[in-house]
Amino acid sequence: MSHPSCLEPELSHPSCLATEALINFKLAPLAVRRRIAILGVLHRCLLQQGPTQLLNFFDRSRNAPGYYRTRASVRSHSNQLVERNAEYQPVLYQRSAFGATRIYNILPQWVALSPSVSAFQKNLQKLVRHRVEAGREDWADTLDWTHSTCGHPFIYDHICRLQHM
Repeated sequence: MSHPSCLEPELSHPSCLATEALINFKLAPLAVRRRIAILGVLHRCLLQQGPTQLLNFFDRSRNAPGYYRTRASVRSHSNQLVERNAEYQPVLYQRSAFGATRIYNILPQWVALSPSVSAFQKNLQKLVRHRVEAGREDWADTLDWTHSTCGHPFIYDHICRLQHM
């Protein structure tokens, strides 16, 4: 069997990297797709379209975004979710959908204001693809909430943009 040509890459071929799969086939790695799905659940709750049991866990924040003028708050969107703190098993809590609220709250405005869950998830995939196309090596961590948001790519990219203005 011959190898596929460079013009027609196949996902089964070992030379097809994750970045090529994302750009050429719009197929993100499994970990990124999981994060998109969980963030979609949070967006569904914000849109009041989920089951009531789930809606009770993820509430819209009552605080106005950007109340304190900081570099991080400058880019806050208007659909903030309440970030809950776990006293019991904080690592498990942080790795769950509750930890995903931290990433949801720092998403760009154009993503967070998506009118539907489907549009929201498409915009998340576009966001990841933009970071791949920009040559960012940390693109796979774009939606990762298990790390500190202090040095998260969204905040870092925004601060860099502010410094170049």
